[in-house]
Amino acid sequence: MASLRGQDFRRVDAHALRREFERRTWRSSGRSLADLSRSLTHPLGKSPLDGYRAIFVWVQHNISYVIVPGEDHYEYQHPKEVYASGVARCVGFSALFKYMCNSAGLPCRIVAGPVHGAGPDHELHAWVRVELAEVGGLRYFDPTFAADMRGNDHWFTASAREFCRTHVDSFPLKSKTSELLDW
Repeated sequence: MASLRGQDFRRVDAHALRREFERRTWRSSGRSLADLSRSLTHPLGKSPLDGYRAIFVWVQHNISYVIVPGEDHYEYQHPKEVYASGVARCVGFSALFKYMCNSAGLPCRIVAGPVHGAGPDHELHAWVRVELAEVGGLRYFDPTFAADMRGNDHWFTASAREFCRTHVDSFPLKSKTSELLDW
């Protein structure tokens, strides 16, 4: 499976970064998160890759990573709460990305496992996995790691082999109620 490096995403990125789609602007319009997801992806045509990319870039530019002292960093965060607040930890980033993808008709799963080289506070981590036949099958995206690197495509464009050098897909993430985060 090839890397996506070198793909020209300028048209998709420009669409996802339109002012009308900015989190605060969209929320003040009263339209739903599901409507946003569809508006980000449907005008792009039938390419699932472009849809995933639009959502990835939107999350990367509209949600910030925040650690709150004393909070469980791996506790489930509901996607609508992340959308409302504009802040998340890895579980919230992944849950929001999945919700937006599913709202736009794009399948997505949250996975979790250890991340190598991220420091002791980030040993356990959550990210997303998708199947993309148009680019050779299994792909991983990490919207959390991308949040602090706007304009850096690595966590979207890396091949599954490159991704797995740091991220170990160990198990599907479960919530405190032991339900798979696969709604």
